[in-house]
Amino acid sequence: MLLRSSVKLILVAYGFAALLAIAVVAYAATAPLIAGLSTYWLLVIPGLVFLRAGVKHLIRLGTKLIITEDRVRYETGILSKSTRVMELSKVQDVRMDQRIGQRMIGVGNVSLETAGETSRIEMANIDRPQKVADHILEMARAQRQK
Repeated sequence: MLLRSSVKLILVAYGFAALLAIAVVAYAATAPLIAGLSTYWLLVIPGLVFLRAGVKHLIRLGTKLIITEDRVRYETGILSKSTRVMELSKVQDVRMDQRIGQRMIGVGNVSLETAGETSRIEMANIDRPQKVADHILEMARAQRQK
């Protein structure tokens, strides 16, 4: 099982940047010159929104949670990688949290915990988080019974 953050929120940000750019162009085309300057410089604002969405998209591509029959692997990074591996049988708790905005689009945060203090893995904005949490917990139980 391979999990990545949902692309839904990123697509919303791209769409918002596009709508904002259209609005700025429409305003700049009809607005009079301000002190002899065009108002097209306002396109910097949707450009920054688009850039932020692009950075989030790259972070999403570099972060994944891989669940095999006996292990959980959490990988982050694009140029440099960081990997964390834990045994699936050691997973004690799977938690799912959803804010209201996440509930509206069907995503949520899933976190896995083991007995150690610093042994928590959290993935944000996962599609169908309750099904994912239930599936991970069921796999962990099955692994412990072996």
